[in-house]
Amino acid sequence: MAAVACALAVGGTVASGAAARPAPAPVPVAQHVSVQPAAAPAAPLQDPQPLPADTPAAGVVPTRLLIPDIGVDAALPPLSLDENRVLLPPGDLDTAGWYTGSAVPGAVGPAILAGHVDDTETAGVFARLHELQPGASITVQLSDGTSRQYRMDRSEDVAKAEFPTEQVYGPTPNSQLRIITCNGPYDFDAMHYRNNLVVFAVPVE
Repeated sequence: MAAVACALAVGGTVASGAAARPAPAPVPVAQHVSVQPAAAPAAPLQDPQPLPADTPAAGVVPTRLLIPDIGVDAALPPLSLDENRVLLPPGDLDTAGWYTGSAVPGAVGPAILAGHVDDTETAGVFARLHELQPGASITVQLSDGTSRQYRMDRSEDVAKAEFPTEQVYGPTPNSQLRIITCNGPYDFDAMHYRNNLVVFAVPVE
């Protein structure tokens, strides 16, 4: 596939490679490409309610993402916001990342994972995310040695300028998963994709 630079939008505006702050760890294949997602909202507040029996203990974090149908077996380093509330992406193409302002997989609320689709040279961890079909199995491994199982519910191709922040980040009645990457069409003038692909997944009961 043709490799092009990716800029993720996860809040409704676009931070392109040309204008965004450089990531702390630049993409090693093409260091001139600064891959930055847009500002992410704060984690939504949840109404007090009994915790599900399999809620992860305090301090447990996701460590690995497995999506067999598209060959994803990737580490999940934490993703955070910089001083401008821009979500810093993974430092390389082969890892995805977990936004620490979102829920831990298994806890009530949406867990937000993000990663590159490609850069100017090489396909990224989510290069085949567009191939994933409803019902596909998604596993998130946690730091306590347990795993949380999800199945894909649907995917949406959304314009970055109209990113559905509430739909992606808003409260959910149970543990859910969102996976975000870039998607076409590619804007050659701005040097980033115009859209995001968002995969929505629900827990396997």
